[in-house]
Amino acid sequence: MTTKERREHPRYDSEFAVQLAVRDGSQPAGTLVSQSRNLSLGGIYCRLTRYVPILTKLQLTLLLPLRGKKKGEVKTQMLRVDGVVVRTSPEEEKPGVSDYEIACAFLTIDDDTKKTLARYIREHVEAQMESS
Repeated sequence: MTTKERREHPRYDSEFAVQLAVRDGSQPAGTLVSQSRNLSLGGIYCRLTRYVPILTKLQLTLLLPLRGKKKGEVKTQMLRVDGVVVRTSPEEEKPGVSDYEIACAFLTIDDDTKKTLARYIREHVEAQMESS
């Protein structure tokens, strides 16, 4: 029996810095620094050093390394998107565990942000193809 992929957008392995602001109402309740594992136009998968429960709303700041105009030049583009935790591993907080992974679905993305994400993914895939 085959299972149908539920994701609308394919995910691409990619590592870059991510800052996550845990929301408590309308105000950030704490900030975490993370590293992405993969990215799509619909969400991101990150490593964390603390547990964040499913359905936690986050403001994510993505620091995307984009190609500059000159050959070999890299410029960091900062994008802010709202997201919600849809999966966490391990599934619950465990004493002594300091390595967690979360999947966040983006809640709303404006057109400019979506275009920048698409550009980053395209450049990242092209760079991987060139190096293989």
